Amino acid sequence: MFMTLMGVTFMFSCAQVNGTMEKITSHAVRLAKGNTALIPLIIYFLIAAITTAGPGNIPTVVLMAPVCMALADRIGLSAFAMTLLVVGAADGAAFSPIAPTGIITNNIVEKMSGELGITMTTSFAWTIYAWSFIAQTLINFGGFFIFGGWKWMRAQKSGKVSIDDLAPKPDPMNPRQWVTVAAIVVLIVMVLFFGWDVGMTAFFLGAIFIVFTIADDEQAVKNMPWGSSSWWAECR
Repeated sequence: MFMTLMGVTFMFSCAQVNGTMEKITSHAVRLAKGNTALIPLIIYFLIAAITTAGPGNIPTVVLMAPVCMALADRIGLSAFAMTLLVVGAADGAAFSPIAPTGIITNNIVEKMSGELGITMTTSFAWTIYAWSFIAQTLINFGGFFIFGGWKWMRAQKSGKVSIDDLAPKPDPMNPRQWVTVAAIVVLIVMVLFFGWDVGMTAFFLGAIFIVFTIADDEQAVKNMPWGSSSWWAECR
């Protein structure tokens, strides 16, 4: 588990350090086309997609929270409401079968499968993920609406702002960022469709990042959530 968590966290930390995650977030926000009421939904599903892809809930929140909080300030959404979306989406997608929490959970369920009278399969693992995500979505959007989100959305009735002021069009992806995106796609494809080990695949791709200086690897290591006790608990 240590190899899995370290590998995928390093990969996505590199993606944050070299600006790939920031550009992906900017492109996602621009899908709202100035209709600010759509931005919370876009952020929620963007965070869920990133978590599902492999890093898990803790690294995703650490890497994406600063960007999302800055965005909340720009659109006048309370930090607490944005926190509900970011943390809720990450926790809801945490049971992805290719993310650390999902791998741990599936291993536990597999050991107990005889007592529970179930057969642990890939489809069952995704069922666990799906129900967790649905439950978290209902709970967190409920909290979002109660604690200021609904009032904020009603205030967006005009809903039209300059998307270029809110999320300026980012520069085109540079070669290092395209390699980063390609590596993330390779990780997902190899694990889901070819059954490769998540940790070994992530470490292999991370080694490529280091050899070809895809990102500042020193800064990427510093950005990893070393101070999180929950992250270390997952490592163990």
